[in-house]
Amino acid sequence: MFIKIKQGLLNIGDILHIRLFGHGMGNRTKQFLGNLSWSFFGGLGASVVMMGINILAGRYMGPIGYGQYGLILTISQILMVFLVFGLDLSSVRSIAMSKSISKKSKHISSVIFFTVFSSSLLIVLFIIVRNYIAQQFHTNAIILSIAVVYAIIASFKIIADSIARGLFLFKEQFFARIVEVGTVVFLFSLFFFYFEERSYPYYLVALLGGSLFFIVWLASKFSGYVTRFDFESLKEQLSYSSFLVVGTVLGTAFNSLDKFIIVQYLSVQELGIYMAYFMASTNLIAQATQIFINVLFPQIASMNNGDFLKRIEKLFMLLFVPGFIIVSFVIGVIIALFGKNFDFRLEYVFSFGLLGMLQIIYTVYASIMTAVSKTLYKKFLLVFNIVNFSHIIFYGILIYINQVSIMAIVLLFILNIFVVIQLQRRMLKKYFETTVII
Repeated sequence: MFIKIKQGLLNIGDILHIRLFGHGMGNRTKQFLGNLSWSFFGGLGASVVMMGINILAGRYMGPIGYGQYGLILTISQILMVFLVFGLDLSSVRSIAMSKSISKKSKHISSVIFFTVFSSSLLIVLFIIVRNYIAQQFHTNAIILSIAVVYAIIASFKIIADSIARGLFLFKEQFFARIVEVGTVVFLFSLFFFYFEERSYPYYLVALLGGSLFFIVWLASKFSGYVTRFDFESLKEQLSYSSFLVVGTVLGTAFNSLDKFIIVQYLSVQELGIYMAYFMASTNLIAQATQIFINVLFPQIASMNNGDFLKRIEKLFMLLFVPGFIIVSFVIGVIIALFGKNFDFRLEYVFSFGLLGMLQIIYTVYASIMTAVSKTLYKKFLLVFNIVNFSHIIFYGILIYINQVSIMAIVLLFILNIFVVIQLQRRMLKKYFETTVII
């Protein structure tokens, strides 16, 4: 069964490749997609099951409980930037490019020891300043404590996942995700149905239990590579990830700001509603975009002209309207499943559907920039953060005129990403025109 599905994926990839590039996939691309199929189906299956669990959790916890869960996720995502420091990206490259087992071992060991050190440092700092931070963010120390634990475990999870990718352990990733989802389903059922403990701490315990099993499963597959800390290996990986860290820090801070504004100027309940719509749109978009990018990415870096860019833009024009309808429909269904307390509104459904489609285009363009030129991507990060700074000014205006609302925040995001897409198109066209001239 899996082999037939895998072959079907390869056939679809080949058709898409012919449409965009004018020729079929090469052996390297087919091998890449063959490996990708393990992580793709593992990720797709996990996403479907976890979305179901997420919906059930939202129904039972209600908007307030779901909002508290969303606040913890937001805080933990900020902390994870400093715990991982871009090594989840650089480690994949460094490990995959290493020719010897000894070199791979040094890279893997250095990343793991760095994460242990950064996690220990975070715990010490949190113990010292937890009460002060709780007062500043108008929350309690319990929520912050859970966020710290979640951030640490999630950091080790993405590091373990990155190491597995660097070692091409795609099959092991597939089974690790099955174990993770199975653990989450078991713990969620135990807490929410057997013990009838239906609050956000128990939901987080279920998620963290699955993450721990995911880490242990993968760690058992690459534990032989863990030796001793090597400063030069760590330095090499940090030098590659350093330019990404600034963008990641700014991006994470910006993407977290809307949640803090909603909590501060609306309520935790409104954050729960906002997070439900956001989850319904972004989870779907992440999967759709991943399929598209993984087919394109291996070939983009070798292109020296912008012909394929025109084909991609044509594809966007053809698929935008039907894509918008499909995404909006799915968002509507998911929100309906969350329950009546999550404020089903057509204007929310369509605005998040539009935002989701724009996110697909933005992500594809950003991936093309990353593939064709590191310098171009650096320039884009500068432009991107300038647009985001303007976005923050509009947040200030909304707060000043007392017009903060979910709809206003979503419309700002739509305007933001539309402007960014236009700038991406202009930068890519200019880059390829210059490349052809040279």
